[in-house]
Amino acid sequence: MDKFEVSIYSTSTTESYTVYHIRLLHGVNVYRTSKRYSDFVRLKSDLEGLRGQAMPYQLPRKHYITKSTDPGLIEERRVSLEEFLGLLMKDETWRDNDVMRSFLGLPNSAFRQASVENAVEKAENLKGVWKSDAADGPMSPNEWFEMLRDCKSLLQDCRSRMFSGSTVECRKSLSSTKSRLVKLQEVMNDPQGWGSLGAGELKRRQDLLVELQRDYDDLQTLLTEMASDHSAVGKHPLSSSGRSEAYTQLFQGSSPVSKSNRVLGGKPQETSVTRQLDNGSLLQFQKDEIQNQDQQLNSLRSIIQRQRQIGVAINEELNVQKDILDALDQQVDDSTAKMKSARQKIGKILQ
Repeated sequence: MDKFEVSIYSTSTTESYTVYHIRLLHGVNVYRTSKRYSDFVRLKSDLEGLRGQAMPYQLPRKHYITKSTDPGLIEERRVSLEEFLGLLMKDETWRDNDVMRSFLGLPNSAFRQASVENAVEKAENLKGVWKSDAADGPMSPNEWFEMLRDCKSLLQDCRSRMFSGSTVECRKSLSSTKSRLVKLQEVMNDPQGWGSLGAGELKRRQDLLVELQRDYDDLQTLLTEMASDHSAVGKHPLSSSGRSEAYTQLFQGSSPVSKSNRVLGGKPQETSVTRQLDNGSLLQFQKDEIQNQDQQLNSLRSIIQRQRQIGVAINEELNVQKDILDALDQQVDDSTAKMKSARQKIGKILQ
């Protein structure tokens, strides 16, 4: 298992809120980001929405009497938030997703360093467990997701093996994937014990399964065509020409691509404009056309730069508005706490 070390190494405080500075160590890579307490609350909510269940790890509670900029509260929260992140990083169930990667500012490849061989080995080890599910009881929603994730790993393994020439191993991966897809579809046809999941979540899972089945069919078709070409032509299925065709079919679809009739270096076609020009005039005409194209490209470049400047300005304004709204939210919380305290004091006086 990959080892991640996460820490909140410092904090910085403004008039109304505190920023926690996070550092993540993974091998020789170091990642840093800064978050507020409200960002942690949003992270927990997004992860629970993604998984469809309550998270077993808790955030430090929100204080209504003590100010959020109190040094004692800041240190207490820093320690608790660091422990919260450490528990998440150790739990692959909650860690390996786009929500967590976005929160920490990590690349899309983060948390996906396990080799395809380990993925296949894991799937094979669990094969016996999945076969016994019918005897032990219905498959849980979490077990369903685990099987779906293993199917994705098997298909990724098949792609990598296909373009390295290991078609036999690729067939094994596809065979293992097929049995698991059948099991997943059987569970979706009769999701026993899934009453806690709504219709929207069930539809989302069915869409994921359909997309995975489509990927499986595409790879199976491509593998069959490659094997047919190999037997007919007598060449390696992934020689220079075979590899090019395979890449085209895999990443651009299986439909044939129409070839252009243009021949580089061939004789250019005459037009009604160039037909009347001599060699000198034709050369000048070409220079004028190139100059016009350069001017159009410069104009287009200026427009794109302007659009970029507008986008940057909008992003900066949104960040300012977000900070204002966050500060307002904090002030409302402080005012609510003060009003509650005042009511309690008035109640004691009236008694």
